[in-house]
Amino acid sequence: MNLGEKIIELRKKEGYSQEELASLLDVSRQSVSKWELNASTPDLDKIVRLSEMLRLPILTRSYAYRKSFT
Repeated sequence: MNLGEKIIELRKKEGYSQEELASLLDVSRQSVSKWELNASTPDLDKIVRLSEMLRLPILTRSYAYRKSFT
């Protein structure tokens, strides 16, 4: 599953439309659409906010990933 598919899945699970999510993130609906189509990638600050809003623990996952190499 790629990032765009994950954003779609979690956005729908939380009950947000693209427009609602965009408004909460202070971006355009077109930006959310591009993320979901993998035409662009959210900036890091948006990824952090997405992880909080969509309940995706990126910091925990990042830590586990790093630990797998040590």
